[in-house]
Amino acid sequence: MKDYELESFLSNARKTLTEAQVLCQEASMRIYEAKNELSRWQQDISKLKFMIACIKSQGDFLYKNVLKVGIGENLIRTEWSQVVLVDLIDKMKHWQNELSTRVARLDGINNTLIPKSKNLENDTPLRLGDFIPRENVYILDERLKEIPIIRRQIDNIKSQYANMAKKVSEQLMLNKLMNLDSSFEKNFSQLEGRDFGEDYLDDMINLEHELVEYLNSLTDHFDKCQLLQKGNLEEQYYEELLEIVTKDNGELSSVFETLRDTITDVDQILLKFTKALEKKMIDKTSIHSRINKIINELHKHQEYLVIFQDISELISTFKETCLQEIQITKELCEFYENFEASYFKLLEEAERRRLMAKDMENLIAQCQQKLRNLDAEDHKLREKFLAENGNYLPETIWPGKIDDFSPLYSLQYTIKDV
Repeated sequence: MKDYELESFLSNARKTLTEAQVLCQEASMRIYEAKNELSRWQQDISKLKFMIACIKSQGDFLYKNVLKVGIGENLIRTEWSQVVLVDLIDKMKHWQNELSTRVARLDGINNTLIPKSKNLENDTPLRLGDFIPRENVYILDERLKEIPIIRRQIDNIKSQYANMAKKVSEQLMLNKLMNLDSSFEKNFSQLEGRDFGEDYLDDMINLEHELVEYLNSLTDHFDKCQLLQKGNLEEQYYEELLEIVTKDNGELSSVFETLRDTITDVDQILLKFTKALEKKMIDKTSIHSRINKIINELHKHQEYLVIFQDISELISTFKETCLQEIQITKELCEFYENFEASYFKLLEEAERRRLMAKDMENLIAQCQQKLRNLDAEDHKLREKFLAENGNYLPETIWPGKIDDFSPLYSLQYTIKDV
């Protein structure tokens, strides 16, 4: 074998290997980009699935926890319909009746401690009810007059609640979310246990392996050509290697064409994958658009819940005000009850004082009688003294006193009219 023939083999091998490396590298880059697109796609689908799961959880929470339990059971059926419209009304009516009863009792009791003649306005006797302030007597009646307004508000919010719950249950949960989940499963769920793109990925990997095998084969042929050109081989091994290289050199064009066919297969697979991915991207965009619409709808529902919050705060404020006025009414009832009881104790006290004044009057009358008796005795003794001694004593020795017969005592007293 002449040197120029070996050089021709080596040149042909180098040229073919170089072109093959360029083609394979470009094909590998296209496959690499396709794999990245598939990876990004799978991540996007995972995010999409997570978003759908979150939206379903939000919808479920909105319907079950917020609407059904929070508003429907706790707020409307329990707090408003029972606590406010039944329990609170019953308490207000009860304590308003209690207060009215006590006020009526006080209005029916004459104040016997003040005579009619001292009532300057008219001759009618004062009653105990005239001594109590009237500004809080009917505070609960005034609150009860507001109940129809509160009831209308509650009935109105009940209607709005029913419409909202129906929309969330039927339109959002049973229609939009269920259809969204169904569409996602239809378009993006695994087919026969495999995700979208796995078949394309397997084909790409297999074609990559083929390209690697072609490159390895061409590289091996190039290495053998270099080995032949260097020489220094045993005769038998040289001849065998030469035979192989000569044979492979004759097949290089065929191998290169097969490599091109494989790269064509790569491009066809990538084209199919790209078209399939574009179709899936359209489906994904559609699903994403539906998700955004549902999110916007959830935002609207969230904003609408502010109405329930405002009404709840209004009714809560009304309830707290009523409870405060019920407490005021309870305290008034207790005060009026004690007022009535204390009035009758005051009557007993007035009678006790009258009796005491009578005892004092009797005691003074007894003192007056004793003083009169003593004064009569003193008058007799003075007369006797003057009869026995008056002629011997000059009047000037005790001026104005010797013949004074005025009583030795002077008694002044007053007893209050009780």
